[in-house]
Amino acid sequence: MQPLDKKTMNDFNVGEPAAFNSVFKLFFQPLSYFAFKIIKDNAQAEDFAIMALHNVMEQCSMFNDFEKLQGYLFTMVKNKCLNYIKSKKEKHQSLEGEDLRDNNTIVNHIIKTELLAEVVAESNKLAPMRKRVFDMFYLQGASNEAIVKKLKIKQGSVYMYKIRCIDQIKKILTIKNSYP
Repeated sequence: MQPLDKKTMNDFNVGEPAAFNSVFKLFFQPLSYFAFKIIKDNAQAEDFAIMALHNVMEQCSMFNDFEKLQGYLFTMVKNKCLNYIKSKKEKHQSLEGEDLRDNNTIVNHIIKTELLAEVVAESNKLAPMRKRVFDMFYLQGASNEAIVKKLKIKQGSVYMYKIRCIDQIKKILTIKNSYP
């Protein structure tokens, strides 16, 4: 996840609406995904993300750096998820049996969430048709057959677009994260 620039953080800190919008756009999807990985309920996960974002917007003067904001948001969503599970009498266990009291499990979910956010951000650099195939298959879970029907392309084209999408994103992330 790309951190917000200093100006946006300063604007957020003093309550500028445009900065709130930037924070919302940056964090809503990753927080929703993170919550979903814990509670397996998409609508509730999105509600928790919105509640956390609303809370930080009301307390914007507390957050003068990106890491503090990010940590607060993920911690708040994690706690909301744990309380939700507790209220559902699942004794802090996700549907897959993961012990959510274990910090390693939570850290793993955060890492996966940030990686997914980075992949989605890089997918915006794909050619238009590749982007549509990528979004439909990897983000919306559409089958190859559904993509063929919706986009009116051949099955082989769907496979090629998927392969090229992954190759292009791998190259971008490798170059972006390479060390000298």
